[in-house]
Amino acid sequence: MTKVSRLVGLAPRIRGLHVALLASLCLNVTLGSYVAAQWLAPRPIIGAAPGAPARLVEAIADRLPDDDAARLRRLYDVRKPAVAEAQAAYEQALRNAILKLADPQLDVAAFRAAVTEARDKRVAIGDIVIDAVVEAAVQIPPQAREALVGRVRRRF
Repeated sequence: MTKVSRLVGLAPRIRGLHVALLASLCLNVTLGSYVAAQWLAPRPIIGAAPGAPARLVEAIADRLPDDDAARLRRLYDVRKPAVAEAQAAYEQALRNAILKLADPQLDVAAFRAAVTEARDKRVAIGDIVIDAVVEAAVQIPPQAREALVGRVRRRF
């Protein structure tokens, strides 16, 4: 076999390799562009995490027997309108603090008051959830409460 015939036989394999490398390069550029766009995209300043109270209640309910979990969910569901209202108040207070911060003539006292108000509004959301959990805890039998905190207690 001559040198030329060996090179001719390699041509289809080299061409296939070139196509595979080009496809890989295109895929890498596409994925890299997506990651860069996600990383550089502006994130909203208001990170109120509106689903956090419900996720907390679900995390607790998942560790309870079915009847007790249903009771906790019912007690939280009754408070959902109050949570939504407190969430809206928190977001408004946070917007107010952001506007104070954006003022070219920053009034430090007003900004501090606005941030403190936003913090208080956020705490109010937690207080509503705590009320539901405490009310449910009073109605949960001691064995279920023990099972709920057993793993956590062993860590301390």
